[in-house]
Amino acid sequence: MDRVLIETFLDQVQKGNKSEQGWKPVVWTVTVDAIKEKCGKAMTKDNVQARLKTWTKNFNIVTELRDQSGFGWDDNRKMIVVRDDGWDNHVKSHPDAKRFRYKPLTNYDELAIIVGKNNAKGVGANTGGELDKAREEVENNGSIENDGHEDINGENEGSDKQLKRGSDEKQSANKKVCTGDAIAAAVTSMIDTLKFMVETNSRARLPTVDVNKLCQEVNKVPDFDRSLTPRVVDLLAADKTKEHVFYGLPDDFKKEWLMMHLNV
Repeated sequence: MDRVLIETFLDQVQKGNKSEQGWKPVVWTVTVDAIKEKCGKAMTKDNVQARLKTWTKNFNIVTELRDQSGFGWDDNRKMIVVRDDGWDNHVKSHPDAKRFRYKPLTNYDELAIIVGKNNAKGVGANTGGELDKAREEVENNGSIENDGHEDINGENEGSDKQLKRGSDEKQSANKKVCTGDAIAAAVTSMIDTLKFMVETNSRARLPTVDVNKLCQEVNKVPDFDRSLTPRVVDLLAADKTKEHVFYGLPDDFKKEWLMMHLNV
C-alpha cells in the first residue's frame, strides 16, 4: 500500500494538485480509489492523511538529523551516519530520532517531493525530471518498506476512525523501542554466539575413523581387489552405520557386501 500511495502522490504532484496551501480535494479521492483498486483495501481519507502525517514526521526527523553537526548521510543506504559522540546528547532532547540510528528511510527522496519543502537536501525544486526519477525508484524497488512505522490502515493519530489493529501495533512497537547502541551490542553478541555454536556443532559432527584399523580389516577380506581400498575407506568413513555393519559381518560376506555398495 505504501508503494501505491507513493506512486499516486507523485503523480498528483506532477499534475499540479499540490500547492503551498496543501493538497487539492481531488487527491484524497484519487488515493483512496487507487488503494481500493490495486490493493483491494477499503481506505478512508482519514487513513490516507494519517499515513501522510507519519511520512511528514519521519521525513522531518531525518532531515533535521542531516543538518546536525557531526552527522552525515549515506545516500546509497538512505540512512544517517554518526561521525562523533553527539548522538546520545541529541536523542536526549529528540527521543523520536532514536529509531533512525541504524535504520534507513528508504523512500527519503520520494518523501522529499511528497511532504518536503523545495529546499530539501539533495532534492531541489519539484521538477518533472525528479518526479520521474522518484517514480522509477519506487517501481524498481517494488514494495516500499514500512521503515518501522505503522501500516496505513492502522495509524490515524487522534482520529475517531483509527483502526484498532494499527493502535495495537503502535503500542507493541513502543514497548520494544531501545537505544541504537543496545541494539548493536545485542546483534554483535548474537553473531558471536551463533558462530561459536556452528563451530562447536561442526566439530561434534565430524566422524572419527581409525583409518589404519579400517585398512587392516579391508585387507583381511578374501580375494578382495586392494585397489578398491581407498573407495572403501571413503565409503565407511562417511557413514558410521555402514562402518559398524562392515565390522560385524563375517569375513566371507564382506567382499560381496563391499562390492554391492561400491557398485562394482
